[in-house]
Amino acid sequence: MKFLFSIIIFLSLLSFSSIRNNKRLINDIKIDFLGKNLFIDSDFIITETQNKSGDFLSIKLDAFNINKWEHKLSLNPYVEKINIYKSINGIVGFNIKERKPLLRVMQKTPFYLDKHSVSIPFSKKHSPRVPLYYGEFDVVKSKILISFIKKVNTHKFLKDEVVQIEYKDNTYSILLRSYPFEVVLGKLDNLENKFYKLETFCKYLHQEKKEALFSKVNLCYKNQVIVI
Repeated sequence: MKFLFSIIIFLSLLSFSSIRNNKRLINDIKIDFLGKNLFIDSDFIITETQNKSGDFLSIKLDAFNINKWEHKLSLNPYVEKINIYKSINGIVGFNIKERKPLLRVMQKTPFYLDKHSVSIPFSKKHSPRVPLYYGEFDVVKSKILISFIKKVNTHKFLKDEVVQIEYKDNTYSILLRSYPFEVVLGKLDNLENKFYKLETFCKYLHQEKKEALFSKVNLCYKNQVIVI
């Protein structure tokens, strides 16, 4: 009986404390960005969630609907993930992760793609340095391109070299930052071997101080590097 009575008292106090805290006004906010924030900032979050009077801190803690604001803020095209929480001392916290552009698709209205092949609109606030893509584009192409870019980004040499990708006549080609020729890949298959041939060839040009008196390097053929 004593144990049961203690449990009842504990639950009653907990309930009373929760009700009392929820009736409090929001005391402060805490905004944490997981990784770099390039497109949105703390002012954007405060502006989006403030009440009609424009005062975020005049909102009652229990009136701040977490699910509502998580849903609304997650609709922002620059937000990949958001978690909102309320603490017993009156603080509302935001944990936000922005989408990271991996590729700029040069269509009539250009846009970026992130690692999930989700499109991200251009922003006046920030212009990320990512490879450009020219050519036919659709959902299937977006997944192929992002898979390719992920492989490029794991390659020590090519990560900082690939500046442009083009798809034309059923053939993919790339341009490099430090070398003045087009690299013809054909299909985006057997990439490990193609990357190895390209890196070896570029290192040879660099070490031998050879001038590139050609406009194309074709990697489509097995165990061959053909210059045109």
